[in-house]
Amino acid sequence: MNYIIIVFDTLDNDFITSLSEFMKKIVIFDLDNTLAESKQKIQYNMVETLKLLLQSVMIGIISGGSFDQFKKQVLEELQPSENEASRIHLLPTSGTQYYRYLNNQWTLIYKVGMEEDDINKIWEALEKVIKEEGINKMVCFGERIENRGNSQITFSGYGQSAPLDIKSKFDPDKSIRLRMKQKLDQLLPEFNVRIGGTSSIDITKPGIDKSFGINRLIEHLGLQKNDILYIGDELEEAGNDYPVKSMGIECIKTTGPANTIEIIKNFIF
Repeated sequence: MNYIIIVFDTLDNDFITSLSEFMKKIVIFDLDNTLAESKQKIQYNMVETLKLLLQSVMIGIISGGSFDQFKKQVLEELQPSENEASRIHLLPTSGTQYYRYLNNQWTLIYKVGMEEDDINKIWEALEKVIKEEGINKMVCFGERIENRGNSQITFSGYGQSAPLDIKSKFDPDKSIRLRMKQKLDQLLPEFNVRIGGTSSIDITKPGIDKSFGINRLIEHLGLQKNDILYIGDELEEAGNDYPVKSMGIECIKTTGPANTIEIIKNFIF
């Protein structure tokens, strides 16, 4: 892949159009700790960067968050025009759902759900492990276990509504969640357990992870793997971005939103 490096201030619309031949057809991002801090809205400089990127390529976002979280963190800040929105592809709950902008509204293209018995089994396993780890005695803001549209069950250490400064202190080295994952893998061998976000664990049906969502997107848009660039912060083997890397998709690791902007500048333009 060839890259052009230029300074944003020198970019004009005519030149943006000419860049497309050097670029991937779509750049797909993780959300938390990639486009925004955990559960926070994207910042103004990220809005500018994404709008600039949309002039040349499609954008995808895949994350463990719900569609409502995508709206709150990204769409309400980005406020895309109809043309921009038509070039955005949203894959909430680790790709178990896919939304795109059709007929002037965000439309659900597919949803992969779980049966009630599966949800109950996952819930009971999480409660057991939470108690064993003593997490049930810790402070909690909002729900600690969340059912995200019957597509994914998500654990969050200090609760889904924990302030970022508190949430980030739960398990910075992932040791707690790695230990929890080992236990959950034994209790739930028929499910997919992945560490995600700042303090969370995502559980989905077997074979359902970010690679599932990316593969469905490839089929829907008629893409090839080399048409895609993926940017995320959890590309190590236990991370929830790793399934994308294991597909052979070109991936770049980011350390956070500011670094993501630099990656876009330096590796795409």
